[in-house]
Order: sequence, then structure tokens, then C-alpha cells
Amino acid sequence: MTAGSEFSLTGWHATTTSPLSLGVEIRIEWRNSISNTEISRTPNATPIPGAAYSQFGFNAIVPAGADTARVVYAIQSFTTNPLGNGIVYVDDMSFAVVPEPSSIALVGLGGLALLGFRRRQS
Repeated sequence: MTAGSEFSLTGWHATTTSPLSLGVEIRIEWRNSISNTEISRTPNATPIPGAAYSQFGFNAIVPAGADTARVVYAIQSFTTNPLGNGIVYVDDMSFAVVPEPSSIALVGLGGLALLGFRRRQS
């Protein structure tokens, strides 16, 4: 990870619990692996899962001093049985670097060059 790089966290979640008596918190904790310390964290995203799968996600920038990330999907319940029970399904989580626009442009130009080269070969 490089400071200033942008990462995207996405996923899908659903619940069979109705009414939903719990909360969901999603965040990224940016860490320094050498000192084993947390540098910073994103604000908690609190999407509410529904009966059908719904997508959640956000982008974040790697802060200076961070070289690792911890993705947290926390299911919070602050009540007691039976109200504090619930089931949440999480699927297709992804945490990936967002390509820079210049990188995307270079890939596109490379593809065009290959097409031109292929046409000349025919």
C-alpha cells in the first residue's frame, strides 16, 4: 500500500431477521505493520441490510504511515435475548486499489495499439 492510493471496499449483505434488532458497522482501519499501531480509520458506514441482498461500499485514501489495512464488518447488538438476536449474510466482499485515470488511459492506448498491429498483420 502506498500513501495517497485510493481503495474501494464493496460487498453485499442481507438479513432474514425482521424486525432487525441489530446494527451493522463497516470501516477500514489503516495500520503500520512495523510498529503494529493503528494510524487512522474511516468513519463507520452503517448500511441497513434488508431481506434481499443489497450492495454496500465506499472508497478511502491510504494515509501516510499506513502499509496495511484491516477491514471491519461488525454486527452490533446492544440488547438482550430475544431482541438481540439476528442473522446477517455477507457475500462477495472486495477490497481493491482503484486504478489511477492515467493507468486506465495507458491500458486503453495499449489495447488500441494491439488492434492496429493486428489489422496490419492481416
